[in-house]
Amino acid sequence: MKIEEAWAFTSWAVDRCLLCGQKPLRYRGVFLPNDPELWPGGPLAPGKIRSFWYGLCKKCAKRKDVPEAVEAVILRDQTHSPDTRH
Repeated sequence: MKIEEAWAFTSWAVDRCLLCGQKPLRYRGVFLPNDPELWPGGPLAPGKIRSFWYGLCKKCAKRKDVPEAVEAVILRDQTHSPDTRH
């Protein structure tokens, strides 16, 4: 999937804030892990990247720990850990 297709996909697939679950979204983003092989999902096909698209509401986007909080929620969701949203 090209970046333009992925961005269009998020316009309807990502409809709630990743951190609090509320609507409306103010921002959409993509998390690209530093080492995608350490993340669940198995090995990547040649030429592919691991990406996690998400949305943030205006309030959560102002949090000082946004990068850490986003990564924690994505990792939790990928490993089915208990909810750690604030």
